[in-house]
Amino acid sequence: MSVLTPGHSPGCLSLIFPVRYRGEWIMAGLMGGSGIWPDMTSIRQYACSIEYFKRFTDAAGCEAGLAVHQQADAIERVRNASCREDHPWIYGKEGFGSEYLEGYRNRVRTALKCEDVPPYMMGVSPVTGRAVPERFED
Repeated sequence: MSVLTPGHSPGCLSLIFPVRYRGEWIMAGLMGGSGIWPDMTSIRQYACSIEYFKRFTDAAGCEAGLAVHQQADAIERVRNASCREDHPWIYGKEGFGSEYLEGYRNRVRTALKCEDVPPYMMGVSPVTGRAVPERFED
């Protein structure tokens, strides 16, 4: 299932789909964009999209949270984990909203606290020399 979640970009989609974990099917959610555009309208829209997406993930019973751009250290943890360890991307149904989505909410809170666009959200285009949005990193 795809859910329209603008804010990262106007047509951004977030996904809900089944995955197999330890022989059982569970539902996974993927917030379709971690970057925040450098304007308050988009930031507020992104905040609304997180909560909108949560309605669908709650209804689907999402337990696993994935990212569009997984960090190398997270992939390495999964690669090196033993079968007895908990999977770092499995949050459980309660944890999906309170842990996985909280990371996205924290990005929004940080952006909304600023009176101006935070400098770490802006880069400079090598072509035009003007400020352009960059992906927001943890």
